[in-house]
Amino acid sequence: MSLVLLFALLVVGREDRRRREDVRAASRRTIPELRRLMCGRTDEAREITFGVAVGSDREALTEELVRELLSSSGQNKAVIRDAEATRRLLGAAETQHFDFRVFGDADLVVAPIVGAFWQELLAAYPRARIALRTGSRNATTTTTTTKKARVEHCVHVSAPEARGLIAIYGSACPSEFQKLKIEELVANGILDHNGGRAWILAPSFPTYSNKKLVVCPGLGATATKSLGAALRRAGLERVAHYENSVVDRLVVAAEDERFDWGYFRAFDALLDTPIPGFWRELVMAFPNSKVVLTVRDDYRRDYSGILQHRRQLDVIDDYCHVRNKCEELCRRRRRGGQIDDFAAIDGAAKVAGDKHCRITSDDYDVRDFARVPALRLTGDPHARIDKVHKSRLPMYMSDCPSHVQATKSFRNINNHVVRILSPDRLLVMDITKGDGYALLCPFLLDILPDAKAARSVCRPDYPLFPSSKPPLQQQQQRRLYTPCVCATSNTSYS
Repeated sequence: MSLVLLFALLVVGREDRRRREDVRAASRRTIPELRRLMCGRTDEAREITFGVAVGSDREALTEELVRELLSSSGQNKAVIRDAEATRRLLGAAETQHFDFRVFGDADLVVAPIVGAFWQELLAAYPRARIALRTGSRNATTTTTTTKKARVEHCVHVSAPEARGLIAIYGSACPSEFQKLKIEELVANGILDHNGGRAWILAPSFPTYSNKKLVVCPGLGATATKSLGAALRRAGLERVAHYENSVVDRLVVAAEDERFDWGYFRAFDALLDTPIPGFWRELVMAFPNSKVVLTVRDDYRRDYSGILQHRRQLDVIDDYCHVRNKCEELCRRRRRGGQIDDFAAIDGAAKVAGDKHCRITSDDYDVRDFARVPALRLTGDPHARIDKVHKSRLPMYMSDCPSHVQATKSFRNINNHVVRILSPDRLLVMDITKGDGYALLCPFLLDILPDAKAARSVCRPDYPLFPSSKPPLQQQQQRRLYTPCVCATSNTSYS
């Protein structure tokens, strides 16, 4: 090994360790920052125990956990379980007020939904504690009969059940592995908070290929487009950055227990949505793969927000923008109240307001996130999926995440990647701080196929990646409405 290469590897190791520590530090700040965003909406006095069980034997473990917690603290405790806990937490998450003080009458709350909001709950109740029971790390064997029963149930799922499953597992019709994968993320977040050892899934996932695939689980807005351009310039040919063919395949991966991950042998690198929701399966299906995680300190993502580009206002996502701005108005309308203040809502919301009130009612097509994948799995060629919003579910546990939800998911995914992957398989990069080829090239030395292309960019005087946006656009694009849950005006979306 040449001295130049050895020095480059040492630099990569030093910078990667620093970025890893930054990721872990950001994760530790999540609960205090959530508490700050609650703007005083905390209960400093109440002592509540929140509990959740993970593993393929989660139902039996949940009952054991409840019995154990009751025996240790006394039988005369007010206990709230699955359905009621789900109803209260979803109600808190769907309001603009970010108030999770919904268990003032409880001493013990045990439910799967706790795993989705344990950070918000510990922020709202500073004296609360979180109890975790871990079980089997192996996915149960799925037979044709059990798969058929699950798919049939998904076709007829109710709207409340679909919303709860999405919030917990990122899918309204989750496969057993999808449940275990999300529970692994939740369990390791709790264990990290409590100082416990990592809980990692058993390596029972089938190997589809020994190809050295580059998997990039960094969420959007972390310079993934720049990374994709850099990988192409360094010699990788099939780099998929939010590519339709990839989205089309992965849109039912969370629901399909027999999904063919071997399809991705045709690619050299996979980036952006929905890869952050499926990186776990990819690194197991491709055991020789390497992972490049893109991060940034000033991460912001709010699909309901507005951006100013030059002198023009752009709504990021019309549907999400309308949904978050009209939700309270629609809720009042459904209760029979008359609303005359739609004029206060901007153009997109005003045009779609009435329609939005219909689609956010109890019979809204949130059920389609379960029904359509189920129909697709049964071979229905006419089952059409809303790919844009469906692809967000495994990452954000929401089709329209607020800034707070997106930031929490960003930190949780990053911390999970850093916690369970070994340093020889993972590179953490902050491209917004200037990380470039000087870090990437030594890490991917055994993967880059075109030596000539690699040499053209892997040199000390060529350290930065190509920009994914023109400099003028980077400077002038700014967020008009900073999400602030303390505000009560129409410009508050979180």
